Amino acid sequence: MLYEYRLYTALPGKMGLIATVLKEAVPMFEKAGMKVLGPWKPIVGQTNTVVYLLGFENAADREEKWNKFKNDPEWKEKRAKFGTEPITSSEFNTLLKSTSYSPAK
Repeated sequence: MLYEYRLYTALPGKMGLIATVLKEAVPMFEKAGMKVLGPWKPIVGQTNTVVYLLGFENAADREEKWNKFKNDPEWKEKRAKFGTEPITSSEFNTLLKSTSYSPAK
């Protein structure tokens, strides 16, 4: 299993919009076949961020499902409602693979 960790840092006043975008995106991730392990909002530390994890079988599966998501006409329509104004000051993502001793396989 391959896990994708994504972290978005909101611009001042944009945290609510990031949350709204994710509320719309999560069902679309699932529609594209992604395993949504969850979005989280930190309550200690850098609280102007949103974190979420997605699961994939492998890198090819990840690429296929992201392409399906990005090209979905329903997602394009939803995404257009949010405009093109930046809402994040930074975005970070990394791919994670379970260790042999991890309970997450």
